Amino acid sequence: MIRLARATKYPFPQQGELQVKKLIWIAAFSMAAFLDFAIGTFIAAVVGKVMNVPVTWWHLAIAGVVALSPDMLQIVNSKLTKQEAFGGLHHETWDHWPIPLMFVGGLVGSVCGGGYWAITVFLCLFFHFTHDMEIGNTGGIAFFAPFERDRYFAWWRGFYDPATSAMFRPENQLDPWIRENWLCPSRMSLIELSLGMLALSIAAHLVLGTVVAEALLAAVAAGTIGVWFLAARLNMT
Repeated sequence: MIRLARATKYPFPQQGELQVKKLIWIAAFSMAAFLDFAIGTFIAAVVGKVMNVPVTWWHLAIAGVVALSPDMLQIVNSKLTKQEAFGGLHHETWDHWPIPLMFVGGLVGSVCGGGYWAITVFLCLFFHFTHDMEIGNTGGIAFFAPFERDRYFAWWRGFYDPATSAMFRPENQLDPWIRENWLCPSRMSLIELSLGMLALSIAAHLVLGTVVAEALLAAVAAGTIGVWFLAARLNMT
């Protein structure tokens, strides 16, 4: 993890500091979700090219949201059950059951938009769950839930470790995970943001043109640097 130099004084009046910190946390959460959204736009653009379907900006936006939908459902589920969102067991709840959600999502996509949306929705959800298998702090994902609750990992992490899968019952690690990985430069944030920027730029180039793609890249880069700078100045890391 790379830490930026900290200032000794806050750059904002004390009364506005809390609001600024809240905005920085929201931005950090958005950065953590960026790769899923960006890959969703990439899938929408590439599937459109392969199937010869005209794709517009709203195709990219919807696909990006679909790629994020399991985590959005997690927030809804936590409100309904009055539990903390993204707790240690959130990969065992129905919003992270890959097979049922990919099946239902593909079916809804087919009914609403035909083959293009069936394939796009399925691939967006598949990427989200595959991504969750890779992230180290989540303990993998119960890919065959609700039929079994064993957690599976990315193949380069051994794919399946029965002992680790059975023992993984962490407390909520969301706050330190955000603090260590997204409020400052880290191996995870640098890799995921780079891949996300690449995917988003390709999607935007294919659908919206080079100028828009470059503008989006610049906005993401500037926003990221701004979040890291302000988080360091406010001693949030």
